[in-house]
Amino acid sequence: MKFQFVKSILACSVFALGSAALTACGGDSSSSADEGDGTSSAQEIILSSASETSPINSASSIMTKVLADGKGGWELNLSGSLSFDYDFIPEGHDADEDFWFTFDSLSFIVGKYGDDGKTYLVDSLNIDGNVDFPTDKISMAASFSKVPLNQDKIGCGKFVLYVWAYMSVEEDPNLHYTALKSSDFELECKAIGSSSSEGPKTCTELARQEITLKNDVGSDINYMNLDGGTEAQLTLVVENEIVYLQAAAGVTISEEGGVLTAGIDPKDPVCMEDMESDERTATEKMEMDKGTLWYIVKTPAGSYPMRVTQNMTSSTTSGTLGLVYYKKK
Repeated sequence: MKFQFVKSILACSVFALGSAALTACGGDSSSSADEGDGTSSAQEIILSSASETSPINSASSIMTKVLADGKGGWELNLSGSLSFDYDFIPEGHDADEDFWFTFDSLSFIVGKYGDDGKTYLVDSLNIDGNVDFPTDKISMAASFSKVPLNQDKIGCGKFVLYVWAYMSVEEDPNLHYTALKSSDFELECKAIGSSSSEGPKTCTELARQEITLKNDVGSDINYMNLDGGTEAQLTLVVENEIVYLQAAAGVTISEEGGVLTAGIDPKDPVCMEDMESDERTATEKMEMDKGTLWYIVKTPAGSYPMRVTQNMTSSTTSGTLGLVYYKKK
């Protein structure tokens, strides 16, 4: 959805967002933002209310994480999801009716926090996500995984990403709802006059591999080594029909920290130095789920990404685990 600002004689703009709106005021010498903050000529964002009630689930949320885009800039990695409370009863309808709620579109804008505590508009984003509207559920990681940031335009400091969701009810075309979700993030300032002696980025390239681990019979291969050795660093374990990888001493497994998303293989070159693990999930024994999740295995020699392609049990203690992983070339 594309949108635009329309200047008024009061130096304010109305930013139309479906049936909701925000007002952006400023652009003249009356702005109270500090010159050094980079927002003295920007428009203050004053958010109007979203729908007083809406069918969006209270557990719906959007999280952001700033990542390097590999081109010297930054991008936002989005996570979280939007879904509906199907017990919601639209106005003018009865509880015994069936309803089908849909998300019809999303709008994204970036605000910057000024030293005065106010928020100023710095960018509006037209994002082509991997989602077919209308839809009843949106996974942000799968649909809008990486959002480019124009740092030359927005500068550095503390920001907020506003995401407006527009919803409707299939059974009543006159009913429309809006909801606002937001997430704060920070951008480092670009280094000025960096030394020309600074060397190029280190990249230990990783190559894609596939392996299937089994423990049905004694001759099955049920372990692997990512560092090129022969001893078992990771071993397949099945307990109560749940598939795990057991790490050897000095090796840990964690969920991936945001570089990889949606079960899609990263583009070459894949660098060991870029791999991020979520230390909150780091363990020596990890349940391995098939889906979009990536895992990071840390060994004495580095960090390696992997995801599950097959997860199958043949008894309470035996099964098969298919993996895609990356190891040093």
